[in-house]
Amino acid sequence: MNMRRGAGFGFAASAARDIPLLGVILAVLGCGTVSVAVQLTRAPEIDLTQYQQVALAKLDGLAAEDIGARLEKALAEKGGFKVVDLSGSDLTDPEAKRKLGKRLPGAVLIYGKVAESSYHEDVTSERCDARPKVVISGSLDELHELFRPRRFCYTRTAKAVTRVSFEVMDVQTGELLQSKTYAHGLQASDHRSDGPPPALDRGALENATRAAVVEKFLRSIAPHKITIVAPFQTDGALPQLERVAQHAKKGDWDEAREEAQAAVDHCDTHPEIDPRTCAKAHWDLALVFKCTREFDKAVEHVREAQTLSDDEDYLAEIAAIERLRQDQEKLAGDAPAPTEANR
Repeated sequence: MNMRRGAGFGFAASAARDIPLLGVILAVLGCGTVSVAVQLTRAPEIDLTQYQQVALAKLDGLAAEDIGARLEKALAEKGGFKVVDLSGSDLTDPEAKRKLGKRLPGAVLIYGKVAESSYHEDVTSERCDARPKVVISGSLDELHELFRPRRFCYTRTAKAVTRVSFEVMDVQTGELLQSKTYAHGLQASDHRSDGPPPALDRGALENATRAAVVEKFLRSIAPHKITIVAPFQTDGALPQLERVAQHAKKGDWDEAREEAQAAVDHCDTHPEIDPRTCAKAHWDLALVFKCTREFDKAVEHVREAQTLSDDEDYLAEIAAIERLRQDQEKLAGDAPAPTEANR
C-alpha cells in the first residue's frame, strides 16, 4: 500500500513576505551562498490591539459548531485575546449587533458562515500489465501471454474542502473591519493492485482543512511567526564573509555586522579585489542591517552591491526591505533587535 497526502488543490497559498526578524533557527550551506533561515514576526492585515476583548458569535453553516470551537480556542491560546462566547445569542438582526456596544465596550465582534465543508472520494482503475500487441511466432507461450487475464491497479482519491466567510466588526461603531473568505483544500490517495483500496481517513482530512482555515483567519488579525531564508554570500577572497554567515546562523548580529564591515573595509583598501567580490561584502552587510532593522543602511549597501556588480537583481531586495519596514511599523510595540541573548 502506498498512501500519500497531497498539497492543497486549487487554493494558492499566500506568498511569504519579508518582515521583522526575531531570530535564526537553521542554516543550509550552498555553493558560494549560506542560506540562513530566519524566524520573523508578521503583522496582521487588521490591527486589533486597541480592542480589549473579542466577542465570538455562532457561525452558520455545515460543520459550523466544530469550526467555531476551533476558532474560540485559537483566539485565546494563539491570538492572546480575551474571548466572550456569544454563540447562544441571536445576532441575526444588525441592530442587535450594534447594541453590543453598550454591553461590550472596547470589543470586536467576529461572526461568519461556513460556505463549504465538502468531502468526496473516487476510485479509478487502469490496466497495470502489458499485453503483447503482435504475435510473432505463434508459440504457446506467446498465446498464453496474449490471452491471460488482465491485471488492474486501483487508486482511491479523496478531496476535502473547507471554505468560511468571516466578518469582523467594531461593536461600538458598527464599522465592518474585515469581510473575507478563507479556503483550504487537501487531497489524499491510496494505490493497490489487489483490489480497490479501503476508505481513506475522512476525519483527518476534514480536521486538517478546518484547522488550516482557522489558522489563516487568525493570521489576518494577530501577529504571527513565519520563516524566510536570507542568502548570505561567501567568497574565498574575503574569508570574513564565511564568518558573517556563521554568526548569523547563531543570531550573533553584532559579530556578524563587525565581520561584514571588516570585509567592506578590506575592499576599500585593496582595489585589486574584483568589484563583484566586494559587492558580496556589501550584500551581506545589507542583510545584517536588514535583520537588525537598520533599513536605511540596508538600502544603502544593496545599492552599493548593485553598482559594484552591475547586477540589477540586487535591487529587488530594496522592495523587500521596504515591505519589512512597513510591516514593522504596523506591529504593536517594538521588539528588540535580535541578539545572542534573545535568540
